[in-house]
Amino acid sequence: MAISRIGLCLFILAVLCLAIFMFYRMNSQSSTQNNLETKQNLTGGLTRDTSAIANRNMERNRQIEETDPWRIWIDAKTEEFVQIDLEAIKKARPFAQPPEPSQIDGTRAIHRDMLKKFASDMMKIYASPAEMEAAGNGISVEVTVEESKTEKYTGAQTVADLMETYDKSYRHSAADAKYPRGEWLGMLLDKGLR
Repeated sequence: MAISRIGLCLFILAVLCLAIFMFYRMNSQSSTQNNLETKQNLTGGLTRDTSAIANRNMERNRQIEETDPWRIWIDAKTEEFVQIDLEAIKKARPFAQPPEPSQIDGTRAIHRDMLKKFASDMMKIYASPAEMEAAGNGISVEVTVEESKTEKYTGAQTVADLMETYDKSYRHSAADAKYPRGEWLGMLLDKGLR
């Protein structure tokens, strides 16, 4: 009987250990699951909170940038310079095609970069563009464009008269010395140009 009591005690002890082990394991799994859910909730909350904060910061920066006097000054001056360029082109070449939008955008980018550099230097000295201009340190552009002097030829249509008119209007001594007119006209005619 002593053996059966020891066996029974061992059996009860084994069942008890197994029960404790199973209880511990169930608590451990539910604790792990709770930890995962908590972590997901916290992370999701942090992610949502972080993106909400980032969105608010971006909106605030955009509002500040839109009301920044230097930014407004740079934008206004850029457009002013682009308009001056377009007017100068139109005045210099009245019959030419207007520039393509991509060319205008390129001009705009060049002016904006130049003005940003100028403004960054001026920001170190002046609190605002108004203060800078009041001190006489603004930026201005003066463009002088000679209008095209294309005249309609109304003279005689002979070779001699046409060449005489050409010589008066388009004489370039350096080019003429290197490429005499008689020679290059002769080469063109020799090659069959009519």
